[in-house]
Amino acid sequence: MSNEQFDKQSKALREFFIFTYFKTKECENNHNDLIQNIIKKAYNDATMMGAYNTFISKELYDESYLAYCNATKLIIEEIYNVKVNRSTQESFDKWYKKTCGKIIGCYDGVNSNKSIFTYGNAQKWLNMALKYLWLLGALLNDIKENRLHTPIDSYILQEAVEFKGGWSNLLSRYVLLQRK
Repeated sequence: MSNEQFDKQSKALREFFIFTYFKTKECENNHNDLIQNIIKKAYNDATMMGAYNTFISKELYDESYLAYCNATKLIIEEIYNVKVNRSTQESFDKWYKKTCGKIIGCYDGVNSNKSIFTYGNAQKWLNMALKYLWLLGALLNDIKENRLHTPIDSYILQEAVEFKGGWSNLLSRYVLLQRK
């Protein structure tokens, strides 16, 4: 295969991936749509299999949607904030933890008395958004792939360690697993 054929095939595979996975096309005038769809896909990854959709009631749907919109805007602003220091693993981790806290804060009206949208939801949402952006070469230069956290969920835990119980509320265990 010639370099030209390889490049053409690679471009076609990238376009296929973006369209099938993120439901959009990559072109100069829709970069924001692509980013929005990446954040939406990451949100679905973070909430579709967990307790969030189980616990969310019809009465809270409007608040949940508003929280999703606010958190989406926040995530984009946080990822593309060039004033944030993420030059070391320590500064990246500090930014990451603070950003997850801000995401959860967007859901205060939904969470009310009990924690429905958890740190586990926030970390997986942010993790997957960063991974997808990295995969497409859309991360800022100060966010290096070796600093990204592994999205740890029950499937990973089943393979990695002997684990019993729900994941979302085990922040300290998560932090320990990230360091290994």
